[in-house]
Amino acid sequence: MDPLPLNLNRNKNMKYEIEFPENYVKPVLPMGKEWVAALRSGKYQQGTQFLRYTDEEDKVEKQCCLGVICLLQQRPFKIEGNKTVFDYSDCTLSRENPLYKIFGPVGYFPPGVRVFQEKWDVYYYSLSGLNDLGFSFAEIADIIEAIWDCQ
Repeated sequence: MDPLPLNLNRNKNMKYEIEFPENYVKPVLPMGKEWVAALRSGKYQQGTQFLRYTDEEDKVEKQCCLGVICLLQQRPFKIEGNKTVFDYSDCTLSRENPLYKIFGPVGYFPPGVRVFQEKWDVYYYSLSGLNDLGFSFAEIADIIEAIWDCQ
């Protein structure tokens, strides 16, 4: 069974392909339309390693792609130092988040789906991996739409 590649390259430096298993059916992703619109909006400054934090150098609030969805969901949060803790985690989705059932703590892709990134000759299996290793919010939004049925 050969994967079915999909190439959505927006960033000329970040060439990638999405590979799907044969007969792949997109799973439903609640709030998906709102999420990808927010990722493309320019309203959110992209950060890495934490859901949301204030950069100590430039004092700008930054979030990873999963932090953006936590904000849209209006998850319970508290500020601890320069980080925002949603539910009880500052770097992964908590089990209390309804999206945890869809893609676990780090935004895992459905079984058999992976993103191949040519520059470093590596496969990615999660949204947080894409976010923390150089994919832009716009690219992540494209990938979300390609993998999930955004509702």
